[in-house]
Amino acid sequence: MAERESMSKALGQRERILTLLCKRGRAGATNSELNLIGFRYGARIWELRHQGYQICTLREDDQVFRFVLDGEPTGTQPEVASSKTFDEGPDAEPEKNVPAQMSEPGPEPRQQELFLA
Repeated sequence: MAERESMSKALGQRERILTLLCKRGRAGATNSELNLIGFRYGARIWELRHQGYQICTLREDDQVFRFVLDGEPTGTQPEVASSKTFDEGPDAEPEKNVPAQMSEPGPEPRQQELFLA
């Protein structure tokens, strides 16, 4: 039951973050604003990116980052891998519903663009 509550809480936080980013447009939202929605806002941003949302990270100073929604999903997007994939260890067989780029090692992902204000 605790796992179900945790998933529901994450879904609610993800929706609230997405709503805020949509409302703000090009102004975006800072990490301190997103932290008010949920302490693990970084995980929610990661989930949204893996659902196909294009979210840019803009560095304002050493401790302040601004997140801006740059685009919404188009077409079919890969599903986010279940937590079971990460818990089984490196020798585990990849799940059949996880796209190859998520289950096989490959080149390091490109870093998000950072812009100095």
